[in-house]
Amino acid sequence: MWPELVVAIVDDDSSVRRALTRLIRSCGFRVEPFSSGGEFLRSIDDHEPDCVLLDVNMREINGWEVQSHLSRAKADIPVIVISGEHDPGALARSVGRAKRARTASASRGSRRSQRRGREGRKSPAEREA
Repeated sequence: MWPELVVAIVDDDSSVRRALTRLIRSCGFRVEPFSSGGEFLRSIDDHEPDCVLLDVNMREINGWEVQSHLSRAKADIPVIVISGEHDPGALARSVGRAKRARTASASRGSRRSQRRGREGRKSPAEREA
């Protein structure tokens, strides 16, 4: 049996968090929901999820701050940024940050891919094949 891939959902809106948790679990992933950026950042000291679904607009620590902390910590975790507000400026910042994160990740080498190879982790689609 392959280990399940873990998706962290970071959103301070409980109804959005619950809906995303149900949706992502239905696709075969294990979900770890977090109600704030701070709660999520404290959790990565113990372990790293395989992917983060991150709300931009949160009260305590916003999504940009969480993403910035992950980049500084050199955590090679893919981040999907979401927002319930249409903000073209936020979209432009997100694209710029994603490009910088990809560049930094490539220069560090793909530790995550190497670790996944050692652990034999596969996506739900790969497990079914």
